[in-house]
Amino acid sequence: MSPMANAPLQVSARSMSPMAKASPQSKVRSVSPMPNSSRQNRGGSRKQSPRSGDTQLFATFGYGSNSVLQLRGRLDAPSLKGYPARVKGQRLAFAGPNRSWALDDETKACGTATIVPQKKAVALGTVVFLSEAQLNVLDWFEGVPYVYQRNEFVAEVLQDGVWRTTTAIAYVRQSTEWYPPSEAYCCAVMRNLRGSFPRLESLAICDTEGNEHKEWRHPGFSQLGLSALLFEIGVRQTETWQLPQDIWINMESVASGAGGFTAAHLHMAIQSGTSLPLWREELETAVRLLAAGNGVSELDHEPALDDSQAERYKEYI
Repeated sequence: MSPMANAPLQVSARSMSPMAKASPQSKVRSVSPMPNSSRQNRGGSRKQSPRSGDTQLFATFGYGSNSVLQLRGRLDAPSLKGYPARVKGQRLAFAGPNRSWALDDETKACGTATIVPQKKAVALGTVVFLSEAQLNVLDWFEGVPYVYQRNEFVAEVLQDGVWRTTTAIAYVRQSTEWYPPSEAYCCAVMRNLRGSFPRLESLAICDTEGNEHKEWRHPGFSQLGLSALLFEIGVRQTETWQLPQDIWINMESVASGAGGFTAAHLHMAIQSGTSLPLWREELETAVRLLAAGNGVSELDHEPALDDSQAERYKEYI
């Protein structure tokens, strides 16, 4: 797909005032989280992290789709910051079933991330510091205690250039049944991990028994399916989309306007000036990403475009 660096930005009346179904401003968040303070599997006593005012904060280790930007959207916490983190003796794996991220085929289920014990392995991720109230909301998104449960791990967190050991909460999947992740979910995991470890180039797609099914590399924005590209667009908005719900809200209407379910269809629709149900910022983001062609380079991590990380670990993994 040819780069779009010189393609004019086409913003129609519809894209400035989109249909209510596709408009982030008019989206009705599907369900308001109703945290249950009596949830099971809370774990034992937790070591205290830095306090914000009088609120106790807990180190929370995200190794899957919960990047800082995704958490900002889920928790309505625009100032949340992330730190590179790792848990030794654990490795990333995928299990299911999950339907909310099965965006490529709504009739099928896909896998989502978990961590499993493995000697000499290291699970990479990002630590954010959350209040108990924020954890309660995140519990709802993670399906605690039926889909995920809160566990505690000894984690190393990079702060002020130094790896510091702390106790961290992580959400671990209850099911260990193998399901492969969707393309959009792989993009979400890579977004999280490369936010903290920008030199990471691929994901090992493994089951919970340690069998590697494939190595996944980001193909470049112009080569993605539409659902994965919509993730990449939504996670970059000033008001981050609530993911993956807002992908579902937008996908059918955008595909209808673009004439298909790939980034290439959206690319051609933008170039031809087709009216699309996207707000200006969303459309500008699509143009910028598609202009990158097959390379993701450091576009994800330009400081002016992404302030979600307090630090990054820039050495090779």
